[in-house]
Amino acid sequence: MISELRIENLGVITSACVRPGPGFTALTGETGAGKTMVLTALEMLLGGRVDAGIAEGASIEGVWEVPTDNPAIDLVQDAGGATDDGEILLARTANNGRLRAFAGGRMVPASLLADIGQRLVTVHGQSTQQRLRNPSAQRAALDRFGGPKHQELVTACREAYAAWREVAAALESARQGLQQNQQRMLFLQSALEEIEKLDPQPGESMALQTEQRRLGNLADISTATAAARSAILGDEDTSATGAADMLHAAARELHSVTDDDEELATLHGRLLAAAEEVSDVGRDLAAFADGLHDEPGRLEWLNQRLHDLGLLHSRYGATDDEVLGWAQQAAAELSELEQGSDLDALTAREVMARKARDDAARSLTAARRRLAHSLAELASEELRQLAMPNASLSVEVRPAELGPDGADDVAYLLAAHPGATPAPIAKAASGGELSRIMLALEVVLADTDAVGTFVFDEVDAGVGGAAATAIGRRLHQLAQHAQVIVVTHMPQVAAFAGTHLRVLKQQDQNVTTSDVRSLDDDERVVEIARMLAGHEDSRHAQEHARELLAIR
Repeated sequence: MISELRIENLGVITSACVRPGPGFTALTGETGAGKTMVLTALEMLLGGRVDAGIAEGASIEGVWEVPTDNPAIDLVQDAGGATDDGEILLARTANNGRLRAFAGGRMVPASLLADIGQRLVTVHGQSTQQRLRNPSAQRAALDRFGGPKHQELVTACREAYAAWREVAAALESARQGLQQNQQRMLFLQSALEEIEKLDPQPGESMALQTEQRRLGNLADISTATAAARSAILGDEDTSATGAADMLHAAARELHSVTDDDEELATLHGRLLAAAEEVSDVGRDLAAFADGLHDEPGRLEWLNQRLHDLGLLHSRYGATDDEVLGWAQQAAAELSELEQGSDLDALTAREVMARKARDDAARSLTAARRRLAHSLAELASEELRQLAMPNASLSVEVRPAELGPDGADDVAYLLAAHPGATPAPIAKAASGGELSRIMLALEVVLADTDAVGTFVFDEVDAGVGGAAATAIGRRLHQLAQHAQVIVVTHMPQVAAFAGTHLRVLKQQDQNVTTSDVRSLDDDERVVEIARMLAGHEDSRHAQEHARELLAIR
């Protein structure tokens, strides 16, 4: 409930503190006194925009007392604002043409005030009939009318829809994954076939490169190795002695004098070892030279083989060993992909989930149609008591695209008189009638509505006498379940209020200002007398006022 509303510099209101009561609060005052500014202030706190001409320099603050589990508290805290023992502070300022919004002491977007306000207040006026124009809100109101048992159907429908969405998403992902996996499998198969066809061996490229270089320099290598071999082993054609023979001859010469000289024996041993090593090198050179030959086509084969291996290196690894390692991993991945996902099982689950979703939606639709008939009858009966005796309200449940809340759109239709074609109430009713229709619905839905405060503007427009008394009585009935604030010109309505606030207009030279005062019992008699006769001092009007106050 709203516990306090502070208004500064808004239109004709310089400074005012409005403290509605917990039940039915009536807001009255002469025409032009500034009652509209109180509603304007409230609309600003609910995120609405106002004319800069009346809002410049304004500062509005509102304090709400709400249960600690009210979702509005979470919205404020999530925005960084503070709440204290279920108390929410909202504020709005207007300076230099800019409106700023605050929640719990933290500056927030105006849209957040609107979200918070939807959980705190419902305003019904000639220009603000949000709940009559919002299809989802109309459907939600019908669902609330059904009570806890019906809410179980709503919850079941949402859960079935969520379960279907989950398995449907998994199926779609599996199908897309299968397509991607098939493409991946084709790539892996092709790559493995390419590698298997070339059959690279560990270290093969380096060995082939060495052979390629030898064949490319075959003539020079042959000449050099032949000369080196002749220098070491000698040349039979020229009878030239080689280095190996000379070293052996030197070793033989030294051997004859080593018997008694240890140092010479050591040198002899070293010389003999050198002779043997040089002989081995000579023989290896001879074998290497004998193995050199230019096999026809060998160099071309080497070039092609290295080119093919190079393609593998560019695709699968920088070396032969890396290519072979990649192939091993690819073979394991291919084997895993070939096992695939169980699309048949997922498809079966999706079919079952879709059936459960459709069954839940059908059950919810049937329940809504039964509720729609009951709600329409009760609301129409209320309208007959609210100066709309010939009007009837109907609630239609129409097919809609299936979603979490079922497959229904809900429309509230009004037939202004017997035989009239029912039309959406936002179009078929006048501003005052809209407020009365909303009042009728709120009375019917009072036990199930989560909003704690209802504000009605001109709910009694165009009525009087017994009809106005009926409106007051029903507002009083609604106030047993929620806070009700009504801007009214009708004394019969104001008399039912538990709290009576009057907007007072004050004239000071050329400046008109307004204030808001809470009236005691005697002051209420005077104000209701003014509303009855236009003269607050009329004795007869005051007696009538006391009679009206006694009715409630």
